[in-house]
Amino acid sequence: MGERALKTAEQLGIAIDVAHISQKGMDDAARILSKPFMVSHTGVKGSCEDPCRPARNLSDRQIESVLEHRGIIGIGYWPYAVGPSVWNIADAMQHVMQVADRMGLEPGRHVAFGSDYDGSVTPFFDVSDLDILTAVMRQREQPFDERTIRNIAGLNVCRFFARVLPGGSEQAAEEICSPTPLPSSNV
Repeated sequence: MGERALKTAEQLGIAIDVAHISQKGMDDAARILSKPFMVSHTGVKGSCEDPCRPARNLSDRQIESVLEHRGIIGIGYWPYAVGPSVWNIADAMQHVMQVADRMGLEPGRHVAFGSDYDGSVTPFFDVSDLDILTAVMRQREQPFDERTIRNIAGLNVCRFFARVLPGGSEQAAEEICSPTPLPSSNV
C-alpha cells in the first residue's frame, strides 16, 4: 500500500518529503521514486556527535540515494539531529556537500536549512536568529561562500519545488529561483 501511495503521489505532482520515514522505508522510497524527493529535516550519521542520535540520521548511502534523485537534504537545528552546538549544523551540511562532490554534483545545490520548528524539538535558535547560522557558515573556509549560503538558505528548496510541483521544470526552477546578483564587493 505504501509503494502504491508513493507512486500515486509522484504521478499527481506531490512533493514528497521522507523526513519521518523509517530507515527501511527510506531505502524503499529511493527504489520506488523516480523524481526528486526531499528529507526536510535530519542529521547525518557521518558527522553525528553526542548528544546526536544517529539512528534517525542519514547514512552516506542514503544521502547518495537522495542526491541521485536530485533531491534536497535539510539539516536540522537541534542537538539530537546534529550534536552539541550550532557549529555541528555546518559540519553536517559540509558532510552532505562532500558526498555530493564525490558524486560529481555541485556540492551546494542539494543541502538546505532544515529547522523543524514544530515544537517537538528544541532548536539552538529560533527563526529570528538565522543570522547565527549564516555567521557560522561564513566563519568556515570554502565551500560556504555567499553563493552557497544563498542556495542553502532557500534557493535550493525553491528550485526543488519549482521542478517537482505540477507544471514544474528545470527551466521554471531557474527562472523562478534565480538569485538577485550579489553586490560587486562580494563577487
